[in-house]
Amino acid sequence: ADNNLTLGNLSATGQSATLTVAGAVLDGDTGADNTDITANNLSITAASVGTSANAFDTDVNLLSLDLGAGGAYLSEANGLVVTGAGIRSAGSLSLISRSGDLLLNADLILSGSASLSLQAIAGAVTQTALSTVSTQAGDVSIEGQSGASVARVISQSGRIGVLATEGPFVVPADSSGVNYGDQPVRILGTGVDIGAQLAGSGSIEFTLPSQQANLAGLTLETAHLVFSANELNALASSVPIVVGDTQGL
Repeated sequence: ADNNLTLGNLSATGQSATLTVAGAVLDGDTGADNTDITANNLSITAASVGTSANAFDTDVNLLSLDLGAGGAYLSEANGLVVTGAGIRSAGSLSLISRSGDLLLNADLILSGSASLSLQAIAGAVTQTALSTVSTQAGDVSIEGQSGASVARVISQSGRIGVLATEGPFVVPADSSGVNYGDQPVRILGTGVDIGAQLAGSGSIEFTLPSQQANLAGLTLETAHLVFSANELNALASSVPIVVGDTQGL
């Protein structure tokens, strides 16, 4: 036996579903975006879930994953919350929400060269104080169409990008703090508002084509703004940091 599990149109509406497989959990339907599993709470332990050519399609409210080197490719119908034990993966992870928000309420930890891609095509990506995103050598890409509020993303050597393609990037003043570690971070949003203290030694880059902003009396008219955590904290001590109308990375 190959120790794989292939699913198509499994319904556990309102219930918890736990899948434990030595091999892969695979998409068993024949059409694009047809739901493979419906559940309230989905927990998967497997060597891998889905493939880059054929993502595993879910319609769940709560998600936790424990993955091997194969990682996971998931396509969620209506948004979900990463919760419980969170996500642990030795392989790259791609999670796309086709409609609705992605809420990170637990840790997402990827090891080795595994990369992370989170995308809310028609929603926002928000991180609570209970969540930290971390990778070792892998890149991190987080994108929310209507907004993004992600405060704790750390990579030892990977690149980090957080995008709000049609909405604001906001970290409220009541956040437990902002930590992007020691790697450069690129942020995009129709507005950028960081109201919490920053930690880490890496720089934070805002892209501001044809945009003028005033931060604590400092007029900035360049296409890209790059600050260290200490510089941003110094500015925030006198006025809130607000940067508007960013367009692209």
